[in-house]
Amino acid sequence: PQLPLRVDPALIERPRFVRRELRLPAARWRAINDLARRHELTPATVLAAAFGEVLGTWSAQKELTLNLTLFDRREVHPDIHRVLGDFTSLLLVGYRQGAGWLDGARKLQEEVWRGLEHGEVSAVWVMRELARRNAAIEMTMPVVFTSTLGVTGEGMAGPSFGEQVWGVSQTPQVWLDSQVGEVDGDLMVRWDAVEELFAPGVLDAMFGAYGGLLEWLAEGDWSGEVPG
Repeated sequence: PQLPLRVDPALIERPRFVRRELRLPAARWRAINDLARRHELTPATVLAAAFGEVLGTWSAQKELTLNLTLFDRREVHPDIHRVLGDFTSLLLVGYRQGAGWLDGARKLQEEVWRGLEHGEVSAVWVMRELARRNAAIEMTMPVVFTSTLGVTGEGMAGPSFGEQVWGVSQTPQVWLDSQVGEVDGDLMVRWDAVEELFAPGVLDAMFGAYGGLLEWLAEGDWSGEVPG
C-alpha cells in the first residue's frame, strides 16, 4: 500500500519500532467468530480484511498487497512436532475494497485459498521475480499481517513463559506488522511500526480506525459498507 510517509524508508538507518495494542473483550470477540462462521469466513480472514480496509482508506491506491505470515510446520518426519524452530512462511495476497464488507472479505479468503494451493512457491522467490520483471533492484512487501489464531499453545502472552510486561517485533524491510491472537479468550491486536517513517498522527488514526471497525463487526451487520 502507498501509505502517507514523511521520509524515504531508505534514509532511516536504524528503524525504531513502536507498539500499539488493543484488547477486544471475549464477548465481542465471540460475536465476531459467530458471524464469521455464519458467513463461512475464517476469523483470521475477517481480521485481515479489516486490516486491508484500513490500509485502503489511507493508501493512495485501493489495490494493495498484504504479506501474510503462516505457521508452516510440514509433516516431513514422524517427530517433527518435537522440533523447535521458526516454521513461518510468507504468503502474498492482493486486497481490494469491495462493494460491501462481505464482498471484500470473501474475495480475500478466495485469494488466500488460491495462494495456499501454491505453497511450495517461496514468497521470497516471487518478490525476486517481480523485481526482475520490473527492472528493480529489489521488491519489498513491507506491510505484514500475522495471526496466531488456532495455533496450539498459550496464545500471544500465555502463562507458560510468565507474564509479558513488554515486547515489540522488529523485522528488516517491514514498516508495519499487525499481529492478532487470543489471550484468556480476548482478542489481542498489536501493531509494531517504524514510527519515524509515517506522517504525524497517521498510525494513531489508522489504529483507532481498526479498533472502531472491530467494534462495528461485533455489532453484526456485515451486509453494508464499512463505516467511514
